[in-house]
Amino acid sequence: MGLEKSLGPLGQITPAYTVVTLGFPIKSESQQPAAISTLEKAAGEIIQSYPWLAGQVIVEGFGDGSSGTYKVVGYEPHESASRFVHVKDCKDSCPTYADLVKARAPSSMLDGEILSPAYGFVNSYPRDVVKPVCIMQANLVNGGLLLTISTFHGVMDANGNDQFIRQFASLCRGEKLSEEYVRWGNADAETIVPPLKPGEEPLDMESIRYPSQLGAEEPTWPPPPSTGTWRTFRFPRASISALKAEASKLCSPDSDIKYVSSNDAISTFIWLRTAAARSTHLPKDSKTMLNRAVNGRQRLETPIHEGYMGHAVMCALVQVSLEEALNESLSAMTIKVRRGLSQIDDHAMRSFFHILQNEKDKTTINYGATLKVETDIMVTSWVAQKLYHAAFGDALGKPDFVRRPKLPDALSLAYMMPLTRDGDVDLVISLSDQDFEALRKDAKWEECTASRQILPLRHRCGGGRRRRLAEALPHNASIQEIRQQTIPTDRYPPRYFITRIQSRQSSKKPRLQRPQQNVFNRPDISSPGYNPANLLKSHGFSVLNHKSALFDPSNAHLNIDDQHLLEETYYPEIRALLTKTTGAKHIFITHSFVRKSRPRGINAPNWPNTGRRAGSTNRAGADFRGTVNNNDHSTNTPKHIPAGAGVGPARLPHVDFTPLSARQCIRSWRRDIEHQARESGVIGAEDGICADLPFKATSAEANSVIAERYNRDGMGPRYAAYSVWRPLRTVERDPLCVAPRREDTGELVYYPYDLRVPGHPELGGDFLREVALLGVQGEDAEAETEVDAGKLKWHYVSKQTREEVLVVKFFDSAALGGGEEAEAPWHGSPDIGDVCGEEGRESVEVRVIAFW
Repeated sequence: MGLEKSLGPLGQITPAYTVVTLGFPIKSESQQPAAISTLEKAAGEIIQSYPWLAGQVIVEGFGDGSSGTYKVVGYEPHESASRFVHVKDCKDSCPTYADLVKARAPSSMLDGEILSPAYGFVNSYPRDVVKPVCIMQANLVNGGLLLTISTFHGVMDANGNDQFIRQFASLCRGEKLSEEYVRWGNADAETIVPPLKPGEEPLDMESIRYPSQLGAEEPTWPPPPSTGTWRTFRFPRASISALKAEASKLCSPDSDIKYVSSNDAISTFIWLRTAAARSTHLPKDSKTMLNRAVNGRQRLETPIHEGYMGHAVMCALVQVSLEEALNESLSAMTIKVRRGLSQIDDHAMRSFFHILQNEKDKTTINYGATLKVETDIMVTSWVAQKLYHAAFGDALGKPDFVRRPKLPDALSLAYMMPLTRDGDVDLVISLSDQDFEALRKDAKWEECTASRQILPLRHRCGGGRRRRLAEALPHNASIQEIRQQTIPTDRYPPRYFITRIQSRQSSKKPRLQRPQQNVFNRPDISSPGYNPANLLKSHGFSVLNHKSALFDPSNAHLNIDDQHLLEETYYPEIRALLTKTTGAKHIFITHSFVRKSRPRGINAPNWPNTGRRAGSTNRAGADFRGTVNNNDHSTNTPKHIPAGAGVGPARLPHVDFTPLSARQCIRSWRRDIEHQARESGVIGAEDGICADLPFKATSAEANSVIAERYNRDGMGPRYAAYSVWRPLRTVERDPLCVAPRREDTGELVYYPYDLRVPGHPELGGDFLREVALLGVQGEDAEAETEVDAGKLKWHYVSKQTREEVLVVKFFDSAALGGGEEAEAPWHGSPDIGDVCGEEGRESVEVRVIAFW
């Protein structure tokens, strides 16, 4: 493709920029040249695939009743070796990087006048002002680099901008671009949306009609400062879960709106609380409107590939009376928002495309045509963008924060930033000082946002005798000592694995001394307000109070390993318990076992019985299956492993299912599970994602594409795996410890390997199930060292009784792609020192696969 590029009909009405700033640490000035070189090299490479990124946007054919046509042409300043990368020294004009990170980089500290080379939406650029397609400004500050990326909105919307940045990051890592994505990134914007069908009338779309601006004076440039103030708030993961649960209360399988998303809930909450803040000075008969940007790629009958970088956005408008906004429930209003979003469908997208294609004066079309800044709000969500996970090579790594800098924009704009690696959502919003003062006094706003400062919420343990979900260890424990496993080096690379978690009361000086970054909410599991379903959603594990008939005196004469007792008494309890807690419609118990042995210790790991090298991935098309060695799996009956099998507490922190093994298990384990996976649409959805790709859904190569696409624009058919863990007596040693998954795990690494599992003969026989350990790269077999565990925080239930059931998530499809549910936490029973009673731990564990 040449340098010239058409923006197509959809790229004609937003002459502004999408602006985003990413923060990277630079520990010393000597690292700066490598960082800049990485950026410039990637810029030179990416324009080989997308030459138009080095161009500029001009307007052709303006006049005689026409607003003209925007297109990309050459731009000489970006023909240099550095292309669109510009370097600026901001050490004397910006806060230090350490200060930014400490304050969590609110937009008020990121002055766009300094950091941004362009102005963002809603400032419309005059025709005669130079408009490069892309400007990437590397701002050097003390201790870091603030990379501000500005892309012309008509060339690429925020979703295209995300795609561009992540492809750019892959080049910084030395990778090659996907041919498929490059093909879609260069797709023709003139034909990307199908035309109206014969006889089909376009929607009138009066809500986006605007008086012609052809005769108006060009806007003042540069734009004057806005009368609004930009502030940054944080919606912690727990608050998001609570809002989603509240917003979902009125959803029903029998209604037109069967679900609402977390995005819907947050957007609606922002709108309603802003309306409430304004109600003190607005007339009672006022109306209020939410204007929400919608990614149109997935709204077409034949969806546009995510690799398309062009403009494909529409806006959904939802307007109600101020009285309704103040008095209706969050759930009722979120359903209205979801209903409004649902109206952006295939016909709406094609109508919008048709109108823009045929309208000579496109100044008469405006996303915010009917928006009033005094009563309404425009919300754009970047939550689905994966920028926090984009690694920019060794010189930069992953960004510590992603922000929209402070720019001279209009009032009533709100941007929901990409989901953080901890699952939080940061909000950057422009309102009047009067509105912010009212929000400050709003108890609901205060409850759901970290509104005084953008820091994670902290909770004290408190006194009294009420039981709490304790950290392991109590007294602010930290992970700081590991020992190496004895590993046959001809099969596995030398690694360390965590086997001990020591208290800060240890004589060794702890290495982890950042409690403000590690403290997790410690829910009071005996409090009336404790909701186990919410904890399972937000942390990936939960504690349920449940008295089992296993311990009824009438069953005292039976052994815990009695198959009849399990099948007739305990398994039905587990099914009912999980159905009530998770809402799953189909629960399949795969197996159960009793643990009564002591831990094997650090020198006797239970290694996999396959020769596959740990850390490898399944080769495309490879057949790892053998013959069936266990006839038990020819039936649909759960299998029980008795206490005599010698299964003890597992020392090494691990996950029993990876996304790959979840896909393997539902297809190969048992006929009833495989049947339900097909009936519920899970297998069809996964296979469909990979239908046009050179690998199958059951291969490791499919991990990233399924993670990215499975839950796109709603929820794929949900399935999950759980372990239900119950002590047989009060736990005095080796409690089961869990650590919610976090992107930041310091020096700890994800270490996958395979276990051979008996499969059903008609489903292909034995198969390999991928599991993963948590370890650290290392060489010295005898070394004991302190380890940086990043943001991992371990928990256990202190003195857990047999009436306290610990449910641990093993896998959840709703967590794929940074979804709304927590991932499976790391779990295990490492040596935690203080909890080391004489009596060995005894427990019964039931494992299940669930479908919704």
